[in-house]
Amino acid sequence: MTARVWNVSTLDCTAVLKGHTRGLSDLAWSPSSHLATCSDDTDVRLWSSAGESLRTLSGHCNYVMAVAWGPTGMVASAGFDESVRIWDGRDGRCLRAIPAHSDPVTGVSFGPDGSLFVSSSYDGLIRVWDTATGRCLKTIVDDDNPSVSGVVFSLNGKYLLAATLDDTIRLWSLQTGKCVKSYSGHVNRKYCIPPNFVSIRTDDERSGGDMHVISGSEDGRILIWNLNSRTIVLDEKIYENPVIAVAAHPSRRLIATASMEPELSIKLFSF
Repeated sequence: MTARVWNVSTLDCTAVLKGHTRGLSDLAWSPSSHLATCSDDTDVRLWSSAGESLRTLSGHCNYVMAVAWGPTGMVASAGFDESVRIWDGRDGRCLRAIPAHSDPVTGVSFGPDGSLFVSSSYDGLIRVWDTATGRCLKTIVDDDNPSVSGVVFSLNGKYLLAATLDDTIRLWSLQTGKCVKSYSGHVNRKYCIPPNFVSIRTDDERSGGDMHVISGSEDGRILIWNLNSRTIVLDEKIYENPVIAVAAHPSRRLIATASMEPELSIKLFSF
């Protein structure tokens, strides 16, 4: 099973990452342009951007669903063994193994300075953790307790964006633990489709700001909502199968999307 690195400008494949023995679930870039991948083979692997295998991080005892690379060089991984593990990305040591949830852990994300990380789970909980101690600082749960399929910190560290398997994405205040906004219009009841933030600059003062929310949908669409107004600004069907991954370019108006079998393709388009 492989991951591939692509040049956005030329669409050439620049590296093939070979080593996992079962399907890959997630990948993350480090600030120094290294990669972390996780797999159903229960391992996390670290790579150079050229495809050189740097380390294999073993310790999970079931599928690894999510991986994140923090700003200080730590790696977080989460999986079906209901745990989150924190690793030193430099030497591969497991710094902490946390029994984080009572069901598979579906997402993990570091805060902007790396002192906190957040996890999400099928048990319906979002938990915020102290990276240094592994202590749970806050547990967030919606009244209806839907399974949480992914979570990410906002860039300012004040909010959490979480997808749930009830066709909803919610924005939570880290300080109060309350849901402040919700976004709907997509279909998400079966697969873990992680949401994310994307900055879209516009000259229209009525637009409600640059920050937006982006997600795939199980009916083959991608959607972008304005973060503040919750207005859908892009709703486009691009596949016949679920869109399980969406990534926005950090400085250009480009979106990369990925779908499931039988299409197994990545589509890159401007908006």
